[in-house]
Amino acid sequence: MASKLGTLIREARVGAGLTQEKLAKKVGGGLSAADIGKAERGEQTLTIAMLKRIAKATGVIQASLVNAAKGTSKPTATSSTAVANANIITRRKNYEMCSMRYGI
Repeated sequence: MASKLGTLIREARVGAGLTQEKLAKKVGGGLSAADIGKAERGEQTLTIAMLKRIAKATGVIQASLVNAAKGTSKPTATSSTAVANANIITRRKNYEMCSMRYGI
């Protein structure tokens, strides 16, 4: 079950466009990037409180990660968060392409 939860944490993090380091800073509470990596690989168990903080930081419904820890669901992004994340990712890719092409 821990590896399934780890996969869901990774999906939520990547869906939010965050690295492990950025997620750790956003979550705070002493959680490090290494801790997130271990949780994603199923090597470390996180508390329910920490899962709720990760859910909030990644824009998924809190209950989805908590329920996933219990083996009952998959994280679901709120619609406005999903749209905002898609827009940010598109803008970031466009900026990177322009930067590479024009040396900005």
